[in-house]
Amino acid sequence: MLILATESKGLSLDSCINNQWKFESLRLEKESGSDNRSLVDLKGENMEFENLAAILDFAIEKEIEAAEFYTKISEEEAFSGTGKMFEEFAREERKHQQMLHDFKTKGLTTGMEEYQFKWITDIKRSNYVLDLEYSPAMGYNEILMLAMKREEKALQLYNDFLEKADSEESRTLFKVLCQEEAKHKLALETMYDDYMAQMGD
Repeated sequence: MLILATESKGLSLDSCINNQWKFESLRLEKESGSDNRSLVDLKGENMEFENLAAILDFAIEKEIEAAEFYTKISEEEAFSGTGKMFEEFAREERKHQQMLHDFKTKGLTTGMEEYQFKWITDIKRSNYVLDLEYSPAMGYNEILMLAMKREEKALQLYNDFLEKADSEESRTLFKVLCQEEAKHKLALETMYDDYMAQMGD
C-alpha cells in the first residue's frame, strides 16, 4: 500500500516518513511473489519497476517532459509577461533531471545531503481542477490550472517513490524532489489566485 500526504495546511516532506500527517491510501496490485515495484505514473497508469535504476530512469523521463512543457509555455506570446517564471520552472526541472542522473551515477551529492527541508503551504487549488490537455488556444488561467495539476501529480509520484524507497539515500533524494515539486505547485496556485483576483473572480 502506498501512502500519499494530504494534510490540509502544508506539505513538509520530512514529516511524510514520521506519520505526522493525515494520509489517504492508494492500493496497488502486485503479482504474487513478484519483487517488481508497482506505482502509478502521471497519466494514472500502473507502472512496474524492477529496481531503483528503473525508477530513476522513469523519473528522469518525466523531468525532461516537464522541462519541455514549461519551455513551450514560456515561448507563448500571449503569456510573455510571465514567460520568465515558466523559464525558471523549466530550468528547475532540468536541475531535477540532473539530480536524478547524479544520484544514479554517484549517489547523494553534497547539495542533496545539505538540503534544507521546510514547511510548504498547500492551498489545494489543484485538488479542484480536472485533468486538462494542452492546447495553444488555452487561456492563461487554463494554462495555470494545467501546470498546477501536473505539479500535483509529480508530487504524488515522488511521494509514491519515497514510500517505496529501500535506502536512506534514496529516501533523501525523493524527499528533496517532493519538496521541490511542492514549491512549484504552491507558486502556480498563488499565481492562479492572483490572476483570478485581478479578473474579479
